[in-house]
Amino acid sequence: MIIIREGRSNFPTPGDLREIAKYDRLTDDLNFALSYPLQPFVDSHSLPILEDWSMSTRQAPCLIGTAYGHPNFGGQEFPFTSSELVLFAPDIGLARTRSRWFRLGTRLETGDA
Repeated sequence: MIIIREGRSNFPTPGDLREIAKYDRLTDDLNFALSYPLQPFVDSHSLPILEDWSMSTRQAPCLIGTAYGHPNFGGQEFPFTSSELVLFAPDIGLARTRSRWFRLGTRLETGDA
């Protein structure tokens, strides 16, 4: 995830560029998967193999709150958990999740220091 704070002067950092490159590769891979037959790719034995595998889940940074104007919910107010948070710029009120941009309204005060 890329975090942008007000007054940041060293953008993009090498870490930012690595993060962006990961998403570029993901986009390229998804486009490849949708454009070409995958069986020859699998048969080439060019990929690492994962044995004894199963599906699982893991935590990722995300946003929770009340969504207003979200296209998937007919523009109505809706309790919401976002997809993975990719870019976070709280100082200017902006966030990018894996699926879309969000404007950030008022932050919920949790009482944590």
